[in-house]
Amino acid sequence: MLRITTTGVVAPVLPGVTDQVLSTSVGHVTTSPWPGGPGIAILEAHDVGYFADNGALKAGDRFTYTSGCTRLTFRVTGKTVEKPGQSIVAPSSGPHVALISCWPTDALWWTSHRLVVLASLTQRGTVGGANAHHAAVPSGGFPPVATLPAGVPGGQPSVFSYVRGGTLKLTGSPSAAFTSSPQPLAWLGASLGVLAAYRQGTELNALWLFSLVKRPPPAGWDSMPLGSLYAAEHVTGDRVDSVTLLAQFGAHTVDSMTIEPIGGHLYVVGGGIWPAPASPPAS
Repeated sequence: MLRITTTGVVAPVLPGVTDQVLSTSVGHVTTSPWPGGPGIAILEAHDVGYFADNGALKAGDRFTYTSGCTRLTFRVTGKTVEKPGQSIVAPSSGPHVALISCWPTDALWWTSHRLVVLASLTQRGTVGGANAHHAAVPSGGFPPVATLPAGVPGGQPSVFSYVRGGTLKLTGSPSAAFTSSPQPLAWLGASLGVLAAYRQGTELNALWLFSLVKRPPPAGWDSMPLGSLYAAEHVTGDRVDSVTLLAQFGAHTVDSMTIEPIGGHLYVVGGGIWPAPASPPAS
């Protein structure tokens, strides 16, 4: 378990850096030692997930890594922005940890640089097993991520295979636990599922599209390339109030979509500058 008090992070650490691992956890690069071993242990996470606030870490900040009944305390010695594949040089011998995420820390999809936070071991201690895996999440966990309405098919082809980056921002008053968890990415994924369904529904002129729409949605998403896709999640505490998707070319916004969770399902509630689809035929 990785605990970074400065940024409010309490995260599980699993071996590997596959999409499956990073969707829920901090990943350990298995070709490096585990934290506490000689050399540099490399831990990676999504920039808009557990490591969203790593840019705020500074030299002297401390974090802990707990495994079983052993607790290791590390002190941040510095941070740099590097290109993928660059060597990480430890400032001294002994155990170190490198926390790596994409840079900038609100970027979506692939970026050309990485933020590397380097820290050195300062203390080894023990902790009771009952406390070793306590997570700073709300009692009962986070509210479940909303899903597509009944009758709206999921599993549409990817809508962002040709998207050129973008960012994910949190607005409102999100809790520290929400910000530093996989929840923002999980809600983004669900919202992109809404966009994918909308695009397919408009292309097929499907009647189920109207189960997805509470108020006239934009129609431009089905006929225009997305360009760069930006997302903003408005959050109150641990609850997502809405998600806004923006398609931009350069600095120019060409389309927007506002999505809200209602009764456990996600609905398009407006946005955009393009004509809405025609009303469903009278029964």
